[in-house]
Amino acid sequence: MANIFRLRINGDYLRFIVKRNRRFIFLMSVAMLTVFPVLYLTALAINPYTNIDGIRMLGQILNLILLILSAFLLPVLLLSYMNKKKDLDVYHALPIKQSDLFITTVLASIILVTIPFVIGWFVGNSLSLTYDFTWVMMLENGLSSLLIAYSISSIVTLALVHVGNSLDGLLYAILLNTLSIIAYLSYNLFRAIIFLGFNQVVSYRIIGLLFPIWSLFENNLESSSRLFESNLLNGVYWLIWALILYSLSRVVYINRKHE
Repeated sequence: MANIFRLRINGDYLRFIVKRNRRFIFLMSVAMLTVFPVLYLTALAINPYTNIDGIRMLGQILNLILLILSAFLLPVLLLSYMNKKKDLDVYHALPIKQSDLFITTVLASIILVTIPFVIGWFVGNSLSLTYDFTWVMMLENGLSSLLIAYSISSIVTLALVHVGNSLDGLLYAILLNTLSIIAYLSYNLFRAIIFLGFNQVVSYRIIGLLFPIWSLFENNLESSSRLFESNLLNGVYWLIWALILYSLSRVVYINRKHE
């Protein structure tokens, strides 16, 4: 029973994946730096009296968009071997158990998501610290954003192990990431139509509970409608979901029928 919960990370394979995707790390890091610190410094160079809070918020939003893009793309790139029999035979011929192969690949995707974001977030926010935005706030917001991004990536991973090609997996992942919010809004619309005069206000707390992409922006930009007041608690909430979904994906991957 203990073996079920024991993580087995293959260090050699992990290093191989990270090294093979150094170009992605470099390009995404450049993109993160361009849309935050470079944008911030350029705005200040043009107008020294530019509102620091406004530029910082714009840079953070652009960094978060790139973080979401990474969370979607990396599982698709790293697990694409599942959809080609030749590639699958090669990977499964490695002296690594299928379970360990999957766990190591997931960890590699987490590392590749993390590195560029940490670079862009740390440099950009470090340049724009003020009395109202401190190091502690920067670290809390950044860490919670990563934890929520891992949950988005776990949903993408779950979608990929259920389909036969990467494009279908990406479309399925988009659907799974938005299905809960669509269902909630549809429910509110249904009640408004069936019960004439019923006009329930949409709860942003419930949306943050169901929709990780919304929660990612809400956690950084809007405090009044968060599920929890603490950024880190919101991040931990989504991390728990990420661990559950990764565990489910692992089971599906092991029992997946490979043609």
